[in-house]
Amino acid sequence: MKNTKTYIFLFAHQDDESALFFEIQEAVKKKFNIKIIYLTQDKFNASSVRNAESANVLAKLGVKYESIFFVGDELKIPDGSLPFFLLKCINKIKANIVAPSHNTNIYLHAWEGGHQDHDSAHVIGLMLAKELNLLASTYQFPLYRKSRNKFIFFKLFDLINKKNGVLLKKIPLLNRINYLSLLLQYPSQWRTWIGLYPFYLYHYLVNGNQVLQKVNPSSYKKRPHKGILLYEFRNFFNYSMLREEINSITSKKLSRKGR
Repeated sequence: MKNTKTYIFLFAHQDDESALFFEIQEAVKKKFNIKIIYLTQDKFNASSVRNAESANVLAKLGVKYESIFFVGDELKIPDGSLPFFLLKCINKIKANIVAPSHNTNIYLHAWEGGHQDHDSAHVIGLMLAKELNLLASTYQFPLYRKSRNKFIFFKLFDLINKKNGVLLKKIPLLNRINYLSLLLQYPSQWRTWIGLYPFYLYHYLVNGNQVLQKVNPSSYKKRPHKGILLYEFRNFFNYSMLREEINSITSKKLSRKGR
């Protein structure tokens, strides 16, 4: 067990695992040590409902319940508020979940401006990777971000920078069909899936790739992309507020190093 590879999956919300079904299932098949971490709790439904939905879907991929960690519940972080809990999450994960190991991959949300919690999860994972010296084995996955098309206001699984470190893994057709059925296993989120499901359907049936990219250690130092971000467009959050929280934790870490 000492030499078993560890895969750490950081998700902002329950159901974000839908972006990495194939990578998770492959890790299970290879008998890797898996740690799946959720960083927020639902503020509308009972948190236990969404936890159970994700645990049920993950079980169908072969993930054991003891491999799932609901950090958002433990720290009482409401959906949408992750920017205000960056340092608490980093410390909690370091202290209780992740042990230093060179044989570890980290998977985190892409820095893409889709949701403030997704970008915050990116920062949390990136800081952990830096502290654990795991940047070389840390990968980001896109979920959704603002589209320039005035008729479709978001894009799914679309990397901003497609030039460096992109990994496309072709998903077998039967797996893709199974994943489309798994997307229906989140009944509490039916409103969300009405909007997202057609895009997942297109992605799995036409594209059919697991999309990953080596993480850029400097990504968080500037806006994810030019123009208005999706969470700003939807009046969910403002990038300047996230920037302030990021600057706060980086300055604290620098001051600690200087002591």
